[in-house]
Amino acid sequence: MSNDTSADSGIIEPDAMYHLGTAKKILKWGDHATRVARRNGLKVRYIAGRAYLFGADIIEYVRTHGKSSK
Repeated sequence: MSNDTSADSGIIEPDAMYHLGTAKKILKWGDHATRVARRNGLKVRYIAGRAYLFGADIIEYVRTHGKSSK
């Protein structure tokens, strides 16, 4: 597992946990894309009023809802 979990890396690690804001920066998602993803089943977990995502959940969401190239 990479130690570089900054938004500049552009990589989502399946075994990492991300603050929602950090995940949005890595994925280059705006508020609308994030809302749509959450409505479509992206799992968000809350601790102390803060939203977090697990990398494996993000990857699964993209696999399930992303469009494949031809």
